[in-house]
Amino acid sequence: SGSNSEAFREEMRSAMNYKTIGLPVYQVMGNHDANYYDAESPVEADSHSSTYNIKAQREFERVYGPINYSFNRGNIHIVGMRDIKYTSQTSMASYQAGFLDTQYEWLKQDLAYVPKTMPVVLCVHIQLHGYRSLNSQNYIGKVHALLNEFQEAHIISGHTHINRNEEPNSTFKNVYEHNVGTVCGTWWASTVCGDG
Repeated sequence: SGSNSEAFREEMRSAMNYKTIGLPVYQVMGNHDANYYDAESPVEADSHSSTYNIKAQREFERVYGPINYSFNRGNIHIVGMRDIKYTSQTSMASYQAGFLDTQYEWLKQDLAYVPKTMPVVLCVHIQLHGYRSLNSQNYIGKVHALLNEFQEAHIISGHTHINRNEEPNSTFKNVYEHNVGTVCGTWWASTVCGDG
């Protein structure tokens, strides 16, 4: 048993190697990328992981690197973040979109060094467009507010197996979201995404 990608992490990293494909590939953790756990083998915090959410990401980090990172490419600031919060120690299906408080603080500090005129791109797995309210839980509204301070901000997300562009709204006038389909099509059953 295991999560969908658990057995293939090393192989996927090798296949995405710069020397193999000729361009850099950056990844963010998806809901199928946690260390596998269930009711019979719950995930537990340990001396290196203060919460079970952090423990669940350790193998992904070992293979791919940091869960949260940023860099500049030309005059664009790019940020990759994990936006998945597991809510149960015994079920990997118990996840929701969101950020930990430490992630929000990290992003806030990271963006403090970026000029407000520089475009910012935030890459995450789960789409954020359904959580744009400042009152939304899990820091999603606050992350939108941080991005909205820039003249141009984009979110690139996946997860839904469809393609959808979410235009800015009256609260977050500078934030676009590009929810992109998956290469495996509709729920691993087709080469066509859910939007056709």
